[in-house]
Amino acid sequence: RHVALGLRGSRHVATTSSGLAEGKRVFMIRHGQSQHNVLFESGRKEEGRKLLDPSLTDLGFSQAKAIVGKNERLREVLQSTSSSPVVVVSPLRRTLQTALNAFKHEEAQHEPVFFVCNSDIQETGEINCDTGRSKTEVIEEFGHHDDVDFSHLREDWHLKEGDYRDQGPLLTKRFQKFTKWLLDRPEDTLIVVAHHN
Repeated sequence: RHVALGLRGSRHVATTSSGLAEGKRVFMIRHGQSQHNVLFESGRKEEGRKLLDPSLTDLGFSQAKAIVGKNERLREVLQSTSSSPVVVVSPLRRTLQTALNAFKHEEAQHEPVFFVCNSDIQETGEINCDTGRSKTEVIEEFGHHDDVDFSHLREDWHLKEGDYRDQGPLLTKRFQKFTKWLLDRPEDTLIVVAHHN
């Protein structure tokens, strides 16, 4: 059974569909409100586009901490699973902040989870707000979390070159590569924290 959860602004949307893979359960979560989202929504799109790898807002951090509590199915799975699920996260700042604040905070009512960064689910746009930073810079900010695996990232993962260009066929190829990687994972329950695109 495939369960997808989306988070945008103050709205939480849940949808279910069948058939990802027998015995696999995947939750899809969009990051919380980010600084560039506020600028876009207030009509300051150019200013928002210029922000490199923007952070969550205070509201975004609150949304992240509320994800598990507001989604009964996800909460049930986290509390009942016999093996710890893995959280697969885009290596952009806003998605890492969302994942860590959703699943690793002092009020968490579930077993610890493990985090894996995967650049195939980074934001698709070729503008600053959709672009991450080098592996070294990401590890400088988030490397103190010993339960986050950065080993799948290349140093230059954030460059919008080759398969990471914002072009339809390349996005399809990247999604297929990510789906295969996800299906090959040993975990029965996977939580993906990514973007709207």
